[in-house]
Amino acid sequence: MKKRLISDLNEMTITAFRERGGKIIEFGGHGADVSIENVRVENHRFLFDYHGLGFQVDGVEVNLPGRHNVENAAVAMTIGFLCGAQLTGMREALGTFRGIQRRFERIYADDTVVFIDDYAHHPGELAVAIDAARELYPGKHITGIFQPHLYTRTKDFASEFARELDLLDCALLMDIYPARELPIEGVSTDLIFRQMKLEDRHMITKETLVNSLKGRRLEVLMTLGAGDIDTCVPTIKTFLQTQYS
Repeated sequence: MKKRLISDLNEMTITAFRERGGKIIEFGGHGADVSIENVRVENHRFLFDYHGLGFQVDGVEVNLPGRHNVENAAVAMTIGFLCGAQLTGMREALGTFRGIQRRFERIYADDTVVFIDDYAHHPGELAVAIDAARELYPGKHITGIFQPHLYTRTKDFASEFARELDLLDCALLMDIYPARELPIEGVSTDLIFRQMKLEDRHMITKETLVNSLKGRRLEVLMTLGAGDIDTCVPTIKTFLQTQYS
């Protein structure tokens, strides 16, 4: 893992901070004050080994998915150690912290299917969410339902959205959620759809969403977007409970 500053500071701020006696803690790979090593997935959870500040802690379990949350956990542990927190309490907190609503939130899970809801509405956020699902559920078929948010964002990032959605095994694309914007001529979800290379992709609406799931191979199902796609979550959960429970 690349060595980085524990927080995002520019060089001028760092210099001024050090001139006033402040200490900058770096974390990452070899040579850093805090290193994150042996990141792995076991039983659908991320684990890592923490080394730094005179502490060596192996097998730290993180309840939240994604390598970015491993980094966040290492930063939280570092702050905890600096403040005198006990390791036992930090382990328990990291292993049970549920995160916030609509950030890789597990809505439903059984032996057949896992349903995850995520607020991802930028290409980078889509990549993080889909990559986390791949690592947590290796070999599983991932179906994503994506609702673009804003006409301007769709227009500006259509090709990037297409690239990240191609990481799915099946993509179901909804109409754009306009929020505060008026329509822009020539801008629709089709702008993303036409640039995708994934063969198993389909245009759907809120009204046809549940029917579009029937008969599909559902192993990991994700709803993605910042519009009103979350209003579909209870209906999808009920559908899955009816089909698989």
